[in-house]
Amino acid sequence: IRDLVHEFGSPLLIFSTRIVREKYRILRTALDRYYPNSTIAYSLKTNFLPAIVKLLKAEGAQAEVVSGFEYWLAKKIGFAPQEIIFNGPHKKAEDLIRALCEKTIVNLDNEEEARTVAELAGNTDTPLAVGIRVNFKIGGASWNRFGFNLENGEAYNFVKRLKQSCPSVTISGLHTHMGTNIGDPSLYRQAAERLADFA
Repeated sequence: IRDLVHEFGSPLLIFSTRIVREKYRILRTALDRYYPNSTIAYSLKTNFLPAIVKLLKAEGAQAEVVSGFEYWLAKKIGFAPQEIIFNGPHKKAEDLIRALCEKTIVNLDNEEEARTVAELAGNTDTPLAVGIRVNFKIGGASWNRFGFNLENGEAYNFVKRLKQSCPSVTISGLHTHMGTNIGDPSLYRQAAERLADFA
């Protein structure tokens, strides 16, 4: 480490490719055992250094992005649009349209994004598939800021309206974001149950 600091200066952020691979493989092995039809998508927001992203791509991860820049970067690194999940509450209309036209998995977060999808659906014969982000209270924290609320019926009413106004748009997935640094696995079980019931 002294040699690296001498060469590159300090502060210096160092990643171990061995440890990153080990941790990824532990997670992949656990999912394969209990959920063999699952996919891991790495959040570029967490760290979009190309070396890290390429390492996880080589291990089999897909990409999860929340901005046009991250979407561009994921494709530049080599992810096919179908290997990218586009989340986030503030997608620009042009980024949203590009991702949908390229068959990326896009999770709608708000009515403005839904209007963009409706407009696109009206201008193309190509069927569109979207996911939606839902929020609900779980555990002690509530991330009600983003997505369509489950408890007050907003999510259900949104799905109903979208199906009526845009029959060429299919809802192909559900997404939720519970927060960060959640160490209690039972909260993920509860969230999965809520999403399954809603589906």
